[in-house]
Amino acid sequence: MADGVIEGRIVGKKKRSEWIALAVKGENDEIPTPVYVSKNLSFSMDAAFMYAVVRLKGRWETMVQSNNKESNDQSFKFIVDTIELIQCAPDPSVVSVVVTSILKGELSARTLLPFGRHKEEDITQMQEMIQQFNSNPKRKAIIATIVRGLEGRENRLPRQCLPHTKRHDLQVLQAVEQQIDLLPIKRSLIKNENRPDKSRPLNVPDDDDTLMSARGPLTRKAYLLNKKHPQVQWMVDRIKLLPPVKHIVDVGGGRGDLAIALAEAFPCVVVTVVDKNDSSIQAGRDFACNDRVHFVHANFQDFVRDSSRFVQSSLPMVDMVVALHACGDLADLAMTYAKERAVPFVICPCCYTKHYISHFIPPYILNQQQTQSKKVTLSEEQGHEAAATTPEFTVVGRLAELNERPDISRRAARAINSMRLHCMTDYPEVHLEEYDSSCSTRNLVMVGIR
Repeated sequence: MADGVIEGRIVGKKKRSEWIALAVKGENDEIPTPVYVSKNLSFSMDAAFMYAVVRLKGRWETMVQSNNKESNDQSFKFIVDTIELIQCAPDPSVVSVVVTSILKGELSARTLLPFGRHKEEDITQMQEMIQQFNSNPKRKAIIATIVRGLEGRENRLPRQCLPHTKRHDLQVLQAVEQQIDLLPIKRSLIKNENRPDKSRPLNVPDDDDTLMSARGPLTRKAYLLNKKHPQVQWMVDRIKLLPPVKHIVDVGGGRGDLAIALAEAFPCVVVTVVDKNDSSIQAGRDFACNDRVHFVHANFQDFVRDSSRFVQSSLPMVDMVVALHACGDLADLAMTYAKERAVPFVICPCCYTKHYISHFIPPYILNQQQTQSKKVTLSEEQGHEAAATTPEFTVVGRLAELNERPDISRRAARAINSMRLHCMTDYPEVHLEEYDSSCSTRNLVMVGIR
């Protein structure tokens, strides 16, 4: 009996009553080596799939080949003690299982790399792909990319290609740009915008550096400190340049990251956070510990219709509206709310293709229809659906969400936000500004001053 190590690809597999028999063929072997794995052996079955590459540690034992008791013919069999996965099998279902094991910390990302691609940059690229697996709706595409690499159909991990942009879509964008008065995008008015000040409060989990964020491959802590905090800090510093106020409404403020920072920066200001997500509102209440931050669980449309139902009568009148990443037509409704109350606003929109609010047509769409002498004959019930399907705005909104083409995305977002600000005719001064795009590509901010 002697110890040994066998490394190779599994090319055969049979299950016996007490054993799993594997045929493992090394890179230079002409014929595979039979090995035997006890079913009582505790090991990761993620390794024992057909065509996976494994490293087996075990011992050689003698076995009699003939049933003749007088025969001295002997051979050896390899009994496996431990099994290690070196390369995953190129099968989509197996890749999915292995990715899950990697996210749990049970396996290394190296197992999904083709042979010869174990350089540091390749491992980093694979880790980034794996971290996107749970949050990416195109996980099948990620698995297909990994399978192609494992099968050797590509010499390297394929890079993401820029998506094709239809010529017609670009022509629509250009036509919209020519029809409107595009506002300039002003450089940030904030000095030392990127200063590494992390003192303002955010709902950061101090005890868990592994909790993943829903916002891509970062942990929640890393996302809050490196992405969310700079945006909150910019918004606070921008609001400091406006005339003083007493009561701010934070539209879609969620856990209250911006609201809490505003309350800390302005000791005499009350902030009301309005959000329809109950879990976010509850998390904000648990974290805030500030009696000047009020959380309202409500659809903002209901809040606009009768804010007295949600705001204490003892509080000052609302004299500013803010929003950090107000989705779709929520940004339009927030601006409408500010205009009706003749108060300043600082609103950073996102999700240009989303339409959440029923029976509400964004003012810039109505304005453009009237400018083009298109008679609006829609009922109130039809208005929301029509706004969502107006061809030119559907195209421009989709281009504004084109992450892989930031130049086109910025042009489309500028066009939409310019049209939005042109509707704020009662405001003596409106601006379109932006902050550092490394924090977020949705970095255009609409500012209205009264």
